Amino acid sequence: MGIVGDLGFVGLLGPHLARPLTGPQHRRFLPVAAALGALVVVAADVLGRSVFAPTEIPAGLVVSLIGTPFFLFLIWRTRSVGA
Repeated sequence: MGIVGDLGFVGLLGPHLARPLTGPQHRRFLPVAAALGALVVVAADVLGRSVFAPTEIPAGLVVSLIGTPFFLFLIWRTRSVGA
């Protein structure tokens, strides 16, 4: 896995998680988005190292497994609100 792909996905996931917590206030949004992005990467690394203990799952794969259902939920929610 490449580093750019992992960071790009976290760069999309962090702000989407931070917006409901901070609301329209941009002052708090950026630090919260950065902290949540870092938390997602650390949690993915810990899960990747501990789920199958002798082997290691790359953090990017775990982040993708966490983020894909989240984005599908966001798409589903936006379509149901707009309909």
